[in-house]
Amino acid sequence: MRRVVSPTSRAWDFRLVTVVASGWAVAVATGCAGGARLAPGGVPQAVPFEAMPSPIRPLDQSVGRVLRVHGGLRFVVVDFSLSELPAPGTRLEVHRNGMRVGVLKAGHFRRETTMAADVVSGEVAEGDDVRPEIAD
Repeated sequence: MRRVVSPTSRAWDFRLVTVVASGWAVAVATGCAGGARLAPGGVPQAVPFEAMPSPIRPLDQSVGRVLRVHGGLRFVVVDFSLSELPAPGTRLEVHRNGMRVGVLKAGHFRRETTMAADVVSGEVAEGDDVRPEIAD
């Protein structure tokens, strides 16, 4: 069987090829030069490492997770399975989705990987991340 090609289908094929080729030509012509900072002589300008903002603090201390919240008594149980338990009396920051939501004070009641902590301020929920407070 022979395929019958109408003149209108050929016109649509030509238009499609023209649009695709035009898009490709624009992409190649613009390249990556739009967002680059260029120094004199056309060389890309480097940004010093110190000038770059750091949205994340390095974690070189204990990191835990809230297991249970006892709202009426204002204390929580925190699990430090993957790191060392902080010393009693240590102030701890509570983070949820990257935002600080509360402050805890490490208590004296502890087991192998878990400990109790008093809620000093904020709203703490199960699953929140806990890490020692860092003085800025």
